[in-house]
Amino acid sequence: MPGQFRVEGEIRKIFWYSTWFSAQGPEGKGVGGVLVHESLRLGLDIATTGLDPKTFPFFRGLRFKSLGPLQYFVVDFDRLDPVGLPWRVLQVMLRRRGIRSSVVNAVFRALRGVAKRVAYALATPGLSKVASDYNLKEISELPADAASGEALPPVSFHRSADTVRWALRYPWITDDKKQSTPRYEFSDFRELVRFVVVDVRRSTTGERLGYLVLSVCRDHEGITIVKALDHFLQCDDRYRIVLAAAQRYARAHHADRIHVPAGCLPHIAELRWMPWIFRLRQRHYFCFPARSRSVLGPELSRICLQYCDGDTPFT
Repeated sequence: MPGQFRVEGEIRKIFWYSTWFSAQGPEGKGVGGVLVHESLRLGLDIATTGLDPKTFPFFRGLRFKSLGPLQYFVVDFDRLDPVGLPWRVLQVMLRRRGIRSSVVNAVFRALRGVAKRVAYALATPGLSKVASDYNLKEISELPADAASGEALPPVSFHRSADTVRWALRYPWITDDKKQSTPRYEFSDFRELVRFVVVDVRRSTTGERLGYLVLSVCRDHEGITIVKALDHFLQCDDRYRIVLAAAQRYARAHHADRIHVPAGCLPHIAELRWMPWIFRLRQRHYFCFPARSRSVLGPELSRICLQYCDGDTPFT
């Protein structure tokens, strides 16, 4: 997947691994490794993230350079739902064996639904306190004047407002079966998909503070994930706004997981229950600089990692 790399204001081109498929069983054994080896022969600057830790030794063995980890915060109801957790474990075990049980899924969804209703009801007073300072209004697309008030890092994997608009107009995933790709190894169908653009104003003055983008996705097992993606906010309390918006959409959709950037930490600490619910997560990166005229190689130690790097915001 092509990507942009920003060095001191100059935009250069790199490439990301998104994912690949090889058939299970003897016929597919080693194919993944062959694909990676072939990609390295192209002589490109390549980066990847969001990998299974079991693959780390493989990439290190190929002399990929490791970066990070990136830190972010997650609420995960698998930790907060002791009644539904055994059914969730069974659901995952069956999936790994290629089995989908409608009975297991139905029991899990019913138990998890009760846990979420109770948890979000208890959390409502605190969530209202955070969100009351802002008016959040959904709009159809990211406006032309969207710009971040946060200083850009000197070196980073770049994601411009134009890239965000393109991703919103041409999503990789859909909840419309007629638009999904049948019999494709990487399913692009979800039970629910929403990419939301929010106009943010301060409640007391009506002052426009900027815009932010979130995603809401529910998979075939009933797991709903809310991600705080891009923000274009012209104020110092931008991460408080990000947290307020993520919590609002999580409550509206009874999300099982909520992802917010590490910058939200000071505001997570504002409310007594939040530090216990949110947990720090880490995401590792691997890079393979091109053998000649690499744009990645000289800058590896300076790269500022961000949550929307790679294909994270597309899925």
